Amino acid sequence: MKKFLLPAAILFGAASLSDAANLVGWWNFDDGTASDSSGNGNNGTFQNGAGASAAVPNATAGSQSLRVGGGTQHVLVPHDPTLTMTSEMTITAWVRPSGTGWGGIVAKNPSAGGAANQAGNYELRLQTGGNQSVQWLYEQGPGINSTVTLTAPGAGPAVGQWSHIALTHDTGGNFTYYLNGAAVSSGTGPTFGILTNTNPLYLGSRADLFTTFTGDLDEISIWDGALTGGEVADIFANGIPEPSSALLGLVGLAGLAFRRRR
Repeated sequence: MKKFLLPAAILFGAASLSDAANLVGWWNFDDGTASDSSGNGNNGTFQNGAGASAAVPNATAGSQSLRVGGGTQHVLVPHDPTLTMTSEMTITAWVRPSGTGWGGIVAKNPSAGGAANQAGNYELRLQTGGNQSVQWLYEQGPGINSTVTLTAPGAGPAVGQWSHIALTHDTGGNFTYYLNGAAVSSGTGPTFGILTNTNPLYLGSRADLFTTFTGDLDEISIWDGALTGGEVADIFANGIPEPSSALLGLVGLAGLAFRRRR
């Protein structure tokens, strides 16, 4: 299958341009499955009772979301080279937790040992209640683990309510946590080079199935690049454009430019 790495410049327009911010995975669950809408074929499967739910954020035009009820429920996405992180990244998702505590959003690490002792591992998890944190764990090499925790006390996703979260990392080691389109916390951590492994990707859980999200998730996206604050706000307000529509628009602009040059 041909892979499509769609840059933010195409999806959001030239006025909102991020260098090398490619959409590599996007799961909106609208067809009742965990298929990938990015065009890269990173399709997942529901595991251990996870499934589609009719609960969706009012801000989206979607019809279904992912429901994970804790335990070992999750979505499993086979490994693909497009899921490699290369020095910058962005992860976004709509979340509606049904309880407090830590819950995994995405993880690409081995099922045994969690995020430890294998180069290229990465995961994002969310704390509801407590310090209202997001936590990014990644590993540069065997036993070289890094954890960045960004807290937003009193501003985190509320139980039973839909909230949009995003985490970005740029080449300078800067992390920014966005809630409902606005930056609420930031910090720095060790920069990472290329985070690649051959493990599958987990949605809604850590790979060891120990820290599983409980509630509903929707519009999960992974970008190999750091989106700007404006682009994150645009995703919150308007959603992610369908890649097919973005490509058609690009083709139309290219045709217009060709006609003008004649």
